Amino acid sequence: MPRLNAQIIITLPNIYEFNEQLKNSIHCSENDIECFIITTSSKKEIENIIKEFDLNESIISNDFKSFAKTFNLDDKENKLIKSLIMVNKDCQIIHKEIL
Repeated sequence: MPRLNAQIIITLPNIYEFNEQLKNSIHCSENDIECFIITTSSKKEIENIIKEFDLNESIISNDFKSFAKTFNLDDKENKLIKSLIMVNKDCQIIHKEIL
């Protein structure tokens, strides 16, 4: 299978901020862009969103601690900062935005 053109990583401290607009954006670009969501929310909260929006469970992870430190996305309380990261097919960060 050929590599997709890019990856988008969205960090959402609260998974309940996920909405229909995000779902539509992910769905519209799924043939070209692979999307991942990193959150501090619990497994149960993630399961609720997966069920509510009929998502593939592999796109959401709450393993945020090392990710936040690696990408400098942790705040003073070691919590995750809301952001958007775009990675090209060569695994280079081409855009990073704190939201």
